[in-house]
Amino acid sequence: VNLEIANSVLGGALGPRRDIVLVNAAAALVAAGKAETFLEGMALGVMSIDSGAARRKVEALAGFGGEVRLFREGTGAGRQLWSTLRSNDPSRNYTPY
Repeated sequence: VNLEIANSVLGGALGPRRDIVLVNAAAALVAAGKAETFLEGMALGVMSIDSGAARRKVEALAGFGGEVRLFREGTGAGRQLWSTLRSNDPSRNYTPY
């Protein structure tokens, strides 16, 4: 059901579901400093959905998730690096920043 709602909103459907997505987007954009006002954030959200940019970003992120999964579940150097990154051993000198 959630996927259907997301696809509907990203597809341009109007209504309360889109409205709440826009409210959340506006708040996030103001908090991130990408919009100065709530109304500016709403306008940016509308443009992002209506232009298809929001859908393209979701699709790109979904693809990235698949790449991470393949990296994590792979073999050889990728698998070894993933194990190192996931290790709690401080001698590995991994800093996540």
